[in-house]
Amino acid sequence: MAQHPILTNWCPPGSIRAPPSATCTSRSPTSIAPRPSYQGVLGFALTGRLGDQTAFVAAGDYHHHIGLDRWKSRGGSPPPPGTTGLYHVAIRYPPRAALAGALRAMIERRYPMCGAADHAVSEAIYLRDFDGNGIEIYWDWPRDAWPVAADGGCAMVVEPLDLGDLLAVDEDTS
Repeated sequence: MAQHPILTNWCPPGSIRAPPSATCTSRSPTSIAPRPSYQGVLGFALTGRLGDQTAFVAAGDYHHHIGLDRWKSRGGSPPPPGTTGLYHVAIRYPPRAALAGALRAMIERRYPMCGAADHAVSEAIYLRDFDGNGIEIYWDWPRDAWPVAADGGCAMVVEPLDLGDLLAVDEDTS
């Protein structure tokens, strides 16, 4: 089976321009950058380092989408459940086939999934990185297929995602 490709056409949803995100880690970036969650599973590539304090990963030719640093978190632990903080970083995979490829990579590497949901506007898979940071990887249905609520907004739901249907998507389709 082909390895999950780098996502050269990654982009934030809609017209929003999302700044790169920073993720605190308790481990050295020299040991974390090759970890399977960001590179082998999600398709990011190591694009740079700042000594042994920070590693940068990106999809495609951007300088970085995620910065992994340990400036203030060296030796730290993830916040316990039930506390405030960032719930997860959401990464949009433009074609559904790319999300299916990431799911295949997770299965091949036996990378644990925290959950999966069909939100009627998107299909999402949830996982945690090596430091317990939440990650959502998702694909949006075309906007004209989104259900509309009585108030005119999106009628999002949380239903089980049919992983078999997602895995049946041909890797070469977009």
